[in-house]
Amino acid sequence: HSADAFGQTVYANLTVGDYTDDYEIITVEEDGLPDSFEFAPQYNANPNTYYERSMIVSGINTAIVISSTDGQYMINNDGIWRSAAHSVNNGDGVTVRRMSATGFEQVGSMTLNVGDQSAEFVITTRAADVSMEPFSFIDVTNAELNTSYTSNSITISGPEVPVAISVAGGQYSIEGGGWTSAAGMISA
Repeated sequence: HSADAFGQTVYANLTVGDYTDDYEIITVEEDGLPDSFEFAPQYNANPNTYYERSMIVSGINTAIVISSTDGQYMINNDGIWRSAAHSVNNGDGVTVRRMSATGFEQVGSMTLNVGDQSAEFVITTRAADVSMEPFSFIDVTNAELNTSYTSNSITISGPEVPVAISVAGGQYSIEGGGWTSAAGMISA
């Protein structure tokens, strides 16, 4: 029967007649140095959204410490998201998560530390959608000479961020505000 500790030897010897031989059982040395690991980056992420990656702890034969910074991790899908130190064993599955940045085209990252190994999970948010939904004005026909006309109101929709607005040959008003011909910005 082997010893109950790492790097220990248990001896047995058998004597038959005038011949004796030793039998040794040597337990493995403790190995708390995990294999390296990495996480694929997340590109084109939606802002303010959680993203996850997974890895399997390998290369060890003893429990080691795990922790994270700027994100969370879960061990073996146990439903508990942590960032503080905990322990893991060989073969444990670890899922990391981090919320993406709140703005567009921003980068955020978290680090998972497993024993003396660590890996960074980088999340880059996508560019804002600035495409406009079509809009149209109702034309005025048979207009009186030298008379000002006000178009129908339109609703701006589509862009996720403010977009430029300008007018040529007239003026515009936003939500009942003052009339202007100056270029500006408008939000959907």
